[in-house]
Amino acid sequence: MKKNILFIAVISALCSCSVDNNTIDISEVINDKSSICLDCTYDVVDIVRLETTPNSMLGADATMLAVTDSDYIIRSRNNVYRFDRTGKFRNLIGVYGKGASEHGRIMSSCCSEADRRVYILTMEQQVCVYSFDGKFIKKMKLFTEDNENIKSIKYDKKMGLVCEVRQYNNPGVTMKLCAYKDDGSRSKEFVIYSDDYDFTIDRESYGNTYQCGDTIKCKLDFDDHIYSISDFKCSSVSLKSNDLLPTRDYVEDMSKKNELMMSKMQTLLMSETANYLYMIAAYNMKCRCVLIDKNKKEVVYSVEGNPKQNGGLNISLLPSVEFWPTYTSSDRIYSFIPTMSLTDAEKNLLHDYNIDQLSANDNPLLLVLKENVERK
Repeated sequence: MKKNILFIAVISALCSCSVDNNTIDISEVINDKSSICLDCTYDVVDIVRLETTPNSMLGADATMLAVTDSDYIIRSRNNVYRFDRTGKFRNLIGVYGKGASEHGRIMSSCCSEADRRVYILTMEQQVCVYSFDGKFIKKMKLFTEDNENIKSIKYDKKMGLVCEVRQYNNPGVTMKLCAYKDDGSRSKEFVIYSDDYDFTIDRESYGNTYQCGDTIKCKLDFDDHIYSISDFKCSSVSLKSNDLLPTRDYVEDMSKKNELMMSKMQTLLMSETANYLYMIAAYNMKCRCVLIDKNKKEVVYSVEGNPKQNGGLNISLLPSVEFWPTYTSSDRIYSFIPTMSLTDAEKNLLHDYNIDQLSANDNPLLLVLKENVERK
């Protein structure tokens, strides 16, 4: 196998993606650690009951797309839902189907809060645009070069749509973050990774692309860097994981799956506030919930657990509930709590939030927490 990875030197030369000298050592993330007082760090701001109707039933995969002054925009399965800030269901955004104003299977989605629009990237590489009140606006095709595929989309108020784009060159791959204009043309692109590995690809991987304030970020499984795009400029910081970092063939060649699962670390999910980096990592066939203090540049929490199976962080107000952010802002995290995970005693505490008579078939509750860095 030919392995010639074209890392930062190529990146800097081709796309002005600067490399920050900041490095966070996460090589010990596979070991248990809890050096943070969670009750001191998090205050409960609100617990919202999301109305359950035949048209608003959320699945276990529910993900927050946007929080505005008046709305929660939530994706679940192949649907996007709008609830008001009290939890009342307002409307579906778009319709899953094959019609002229309908969208196909959702590959990725995002919101423009200022324009009150939702952008849905389908498996057919088409972007469908809807207003928050569910009205169809248009379908658009984003420009791609030969062999390019768009993997995810985010929206920035200055740059417009920003997409993770992959180009498999046979051999090798080039990965970019690309900004698009409203007409679908490309206004800027940054190459964040390139190699000329020669192996049979059994599956194409996805990067972790997410937003932190006015910055769009991307972390690849086989690259230690978090790349940041803001105001048409690209920069990066390094998460040092040493021998835990897999090369791309481990991730995309199924013959190496067992070795990948047992000896390498995969990044499954990432999000950030101004103070913390939240990361779900997989190592030795198990998931780990990891919290990194961005100011101290160190891992302060690493515990085995899977948020999809009620794993994550914990506070004394709801001791049986473990939460993990599905959406973050500068100092707040938003997490869904399955009603079936609550004890009777915890349900009684929810009377203070005007929540009662919960059933196991109800939509999950929305937990809103504020980080209090001064008290941690």
